[in-house]
Amino acid sequence: MRYRSEIDGLRALAVMPVIFFHAGISGFSGGYVGVDVFFVISGYLITSILISDLENNSFSLAVFYERRARRILPALFFMLALSAVLAIWLMQPADMIDFSEALIFVPLFISNFLFYGKDGYFDAAMESSPVFHTWSLAVEEQYYLLVPLLLMALWKFAKHHLFFAFLSLSIVSLFLAELVVVIDPMLAFFHLPFRFWELGMGSLIALAERNGLLNVRNGLANVLAALGLILVGYSVTAFDAMTPTPSVMTLIPVLGSALIIGFSGNAKNTYKTVVAKVLSFKVFVGLGLISYSAYLLHQPLLAFVRIYRFDNMNNGVTAKVVIATLAIAFLSWRFIEKPFRDKTRFSTKSIFISALVASLVFILVGLVGIQSDGFKSFYESRLSKEERLFFKNANELIENRRLGLDAGEVSGCSDKAVQANECQRLPLKPLVVFGDSHADNLASALGQSKALNNIVRKGSGTHCHPYHIHDGSTISSCNFEEVLQDMQENGEQYSGFVFNQLGAYFLRDEKGNQLNHIDIDYVLQGGELFLDKERIHRNLDYLNEISKSLPTIWLASWLEPRYPMHLPRKMVSYGLENIEFHPTLIEGFKAIDEEAIDYIRANNLNVKYVTLYDYEKNKNWINIFERDCVAFNDKDHLSSCGISLASEYFSKRIRSIIGNAVGD
Repeated sequence: MRYRSEIDGLRALAVMPVIFFHAGISGFSGGYVGVDVFFVISGYLITSILISDLENNSFSLAVFYERRARRILPALFFMLALSAVLAIWLMQPADMIDFSEALIFVPLFISNFLFYGKDGYFDAAMESSPVFHTWSLAVEEQYYLLVPLLLMALWKFAKHHLFFAFLSLSIVSLFLAELVVVIDPMLAFFHLPFRFWELGMGSLIALAERNGLLNVRNGLANVLAALGLILVGYSVTAFDAMTPTPSVMTLIPVLGSALIIGFSGNAKNTYKTVVAKVLSFKVFVGLGLISYSAYLLHQPLLAFVRIYRFDNMNNGVTAKVVIATLAIAFLSWRFIEKPFRDKTRFSTKSIFISALVASLVFILVGLVGIQSDGFKSFYESRLSKEERLFFKNANELIENRRLGLDAGEVSGCSDKAVQANECQRLPLKPLVVFGDSHADNLASALGQSKALNNIVRKGSGTHCHPYHIHDGSTISSCNFEEVLQDMQENGEQYSGFVFNQLGAYFLRDEKGNQLNHIDIDYVLQGGELFLDKERIHRNLDYLNEISKSLPTIWLASWLEPRYPMHLPRKMVSYGLENIEFHPTLIEGFKAIDEEAIDYIRANNLNVKYVTLYDYEKNKNWINIFERDCVAFNDKDHLSSCGISLASEYFSKRIRSIIGNAVGD
């Protein structure tokens, strides 16, 4: 197929919004749809090339994958090598373990499976993940593995039904995406079966073009191409993290991209619309040519700058990173991408051998990184005496990620055992603990207490946001409805129900961001916090339904330091003598307690709300530094010694409400 400059221009309009979105630049809340635009472009180009080869009887899987290797691998390996060097030098051991896992998955083009099991795409934690963005590359490569084989089979047995076959598969894929995005948003987001239709849209444009279905008058072509540009532009500015993706809504940027590709010009270059002429401007074409390297490099550069600056980014720093991304991307395109595409400089054999060797090297480094606990010894050797005070928190995070926090194992009575009535041999019925990762901390603390009977942990430890707040994976990860049904049907098997959750979910900054997405510096610089009453009310209404089946407690969220306790260098930069619970945070958590108590009284709810802060003495139940213990291992979770200190205090507070039903 002939070169179409407007497609390179479209690449520019795809990559820049993605970069701006990940950089946190305002006005690009839907910049992530640039990936959807890339999917359509890729589907179109790959299908056009394959169909051309099939028509000319020159199709070869070996040649196809050689072209893909020359195009994709050199720049990818450069990005991975650069990222590995920076990661070993800058990353915490716990984060380095995650990065090491990625070094194994990325060269195999299955990183989408890895990242599906991590934090969600829109979670703040992903801002510091250097290679998180390779999930889209993995999806594309999986498409490239499937489509050549599919086209070969269809070409042989159903040559005249290619368009119908791809249309049918794309409709099924879109239907599945629309279905699954509600049940498990990140499953739909990261996996090919639910993204196939986006790449398939590009394939359909290529097939329609081949069949002459896109031949329209220039005037109509101008209108359709302009409409496509409007749809893509609308998506970039109007979509946000709350937009279901992929879903029917994603048809807007996908269809827009298809209209631009299908009608802005054509493969024979017999005409060009106004949109094609604009996209063919040198600045857009230039950005399009380096778009692949720019996409690969922007995320690691942004992530490592955030790590180096402890997330203290500003407009000036962000602008410099974006400029640096484009500059390094140009160098990557000029001195890595272009040379490796030249068959006179690098033979087919050298390409495949170097690809195999490089992949094995990255996988080996990843395995060593995991085995060495994230190159922990190297990291620790560079810490000062003061920084070592916090290093044990990094070690704890490593252990927590490796082992998890299974309260059933801690306390000796698992959820399955209760369902099988095996725990009824115990003197007293077990106590249910439900909530997010803070409930994991609570269950571990109660499990250590000799004053309480066995603990049964219910629900998920991550992404368990307040009840019925539809933000990403909330509902599926919390299992609210399943737990409610369980309590209604089997409540007599338990002595009580204790709920605990991150307090930061209920506080927001001046822009409406949740406290857990806000750095402590916001508070230190005088920022105000505002109460999200609706979330508190919904939690309480839910817990009141539970209380109809068994005694129910909401153990108040403990006061969170919001300091990054797992970052030794960052903590020392604050000055150890200055690290304490900030008055603004104390007032914010006090407001949570007051609102919960008032709502219970006003609505005569049967839920017991147990506070942890002593407001009369203006004293928290624990200090950040408690004797030889750093009580928290990150911004809000208790460390192992913090859990030990909490054990008797938490159990005492719960027994004061439920009484002898849960202890001797």
